Amino acid sequence: MTSRSHRQAHPAHPARPADPQAPDAPPSRGLWSPRVFLFSFLAFLCYTTGLSLLTPLHGSPDEPVHEIYGYQVVTGNIPLESERVLAPRYLRSGAPDCWRTTRSQTAWCSPPISSDATLREMGTSAVNYPPLYYALTHQPLRFLSGAAALWAVRLCSALLFSLLAAFGVSAFAAGLPHRLESFIALTVLTPAFFTFAGFSNPQSLEIGAALAMAGCLIPLLRPLPPRETARRWIAGGCAALLLIMARPVGPYWAIAMCLLLAGVFGRERVRTYIRTRAFAIFMALCAAGCLAWLAWTRISTIYGPTPTEVTNDGWSALTLRLLGNFRYYMHETIGTGGWRSVTTSVPVTVLYWVVLFAVVAAAWRWGQRRHRLSIALAFISLPLSAILMNTLVLSRTTFPIWQGRYGFPFLFPLFWVCVAVIATSGRRRTNISGALARATSTLFFLATVDITVRMAWRFYAGITTAPLWRVLTDTPPHALIGAALAIAVAGTYLVLTWRSTRRCADSCLPVI
Repeated sequence: MTSRSHRQAHPAHPARPADPQAPDAPPSRGLWSPRVFLFSFLAFLCYTTGLSLLTPLHGSPDEPVHEIYGYQVVTGNIPLESERVLAPRYLRSGAPDCWRTTRSQTAWCSPPISSDATLREMGTSAVNYPPLYYALTHQPLRFLSGAAALWAVRLCSALLFSLLAAFGVSAFAAGLPHRLESFIALTVLTPAFFTFAGFSNPQSLEIGAALAMAGCLIPLLRPLPPRETARRWIAGGCAALLLIMARPVGPYWAIAMCLLLAGVFGRERVRTYIRTRAFAIFMALCAAGCLAWLAWTRISTIYGPTPTEVTNDGWSALTLRLLGNFRYYMHETIGTGGWRSVTTSVPVTVLYWVVLFAVVAAAWRWGQRRHRLSIALAFISLPLSAILMNTLVLSRTTFPIWQGRYGFPFLFPLFWVCVAVIATSGRRRTNISGALARATSTLFFLATVDITVRMAWRFYAGITTAPLWRVLTDTPPHALIGAALAIAVAGTYLVLTWRSTRRCADSCLPVI
């Protein structure tokens, strides 16, 4: 008996802690949750497809430009030597020039999408974009024509986004200690987050990859078993590689997210991670992505069109011009459609920002000093990053090339960091977390109803000329189905969130 007790008290091979700050690491739940992945994938796919059906073809910003460039990618005509290229006629047949800048004009003025695949000269401003997104989503342009080809491209884009975003959500949820914060994390993804997922736009890949990277790496804020930690670094590196190769500004968002996480992790945890082989693999994947990005940037600069030099007005003037659009940026973060021609209503936008501020305030209240400093610096860096990006491209344009949606690959992972800080604060805040989960899910539902109705009103009935009831009579059936699909997803998630918060309030077991 004595010998057995002695062996239990002094094991021959003690388990190595996953982190020096927390010797008792929790048991591993795996890198991701298949059930959460499946639920999130179906929800994301239905929601983004709904918004896609609701929006007229070519009705998303610069959609024809990306489709024309995508055709060049899938037919092997890159790198381009000119902005003028040969592309099928149907890619411009439904151009929305007649309505995109006039709120009193509906999309019915656009000519119908033809099936004429005759090649003619067209212009595209995406000549320097990395080709990865287009190679993954624009293959239908090789086999189909007309509206069928354009709808197929949108579906491929929605599938790509949904796969990446759902993996990020499932990895994030599996790494959190409590269920309530998982629901908060899902509903801080505002309707605007999905606006460009179901269209021909490389932000589909960019935002999805950013969420996948964040979902893998943010849970490393808390100690995890060595095997799971290693898998998260490797999976996060793969997502970072996709993020870097998504758009010309991809590397900047990957670097910004790494700096944010380094500050949130703290010095001791960073020192622990950088000594591991998995972190070395993560850095190698990021380096590979940066090298590919640099190579493509060099090639496209050599063979692409020579940029027109313009006068640089300076950082101060640029800052004032960006601040002048701040009110719209607030709307665009919550919900927007078309060429900024429809947004969520002011009450919904303000209420949503109040709840988002409450999430940040809760993280500030319960987080440690390093968490507060990192979150503050991250929010400060958003306008600075806008100025930086504009400075880098001022040789190509005479206006600030910045919109609120450009910050989504960093802004929403930043909100997720706040949610993770709340979940790992060491104190169960069931009442507060439950209230935040209910508030975010309720506002997500209200914002979804608001933006979908206003999109149908703007695109098909005339938001400034027709009464609201005309939405039901003037909106085409496929658009009504799209609006109903998005609202159904938001309503279903609202019901599930409220039921789950009640169960969590009645149970003391913080399980997922």
